[in-house]
Amino acid sequence: MPLIFQRTITDGDRVQNPGVLYVYEDSDVHHDPVYNYKDNALAVRVRARKAASTAVEWEDLYYTENVLKFGEDWVQVERALKAGAIVVMPQDFAQSMVALAPKTYGYVRAAIANAVTLYNTKMVRLKEKVTGGD
Repeated sequence: MPLIFQRTITDGDRVQNPGVLYVYEDSDVHHDPVYNYKDNALAVRVRARKAASTAVEWEDLYYTENVLKFGEDWVQVERALKAGAIVVMPQDFAQSMVALAPKTYGYVRAAIANAVTLYNTKMVRLKEKVTGGD
């Protein structure tokens, strides 16, 4: 099944497609109230805490810790892909890491590419938000 990168993901997408796993960015606090505790939503840690400022982003100084935290969450995405699930992620997933944590960002992107190869899935980029049919 595919790993889909979608420009915009809404809570409505999640509700309309209960059989699809939606992956969202989360912080080390790991308690984003919008996405946690939903059957088909998975919060993956990619920043220190949620805020608009780059001051709270991960830094490569903590590369080992960053990779461990990401890996604890990412394994759930891999399990879903292995089971044949459709997984949808934001098109710009973890993009906020590029400036302060390029090494960590490289690890995250490599993990995504590895999952695509390992679980023989397709990676699809959607330019527009997909809405449900009839």
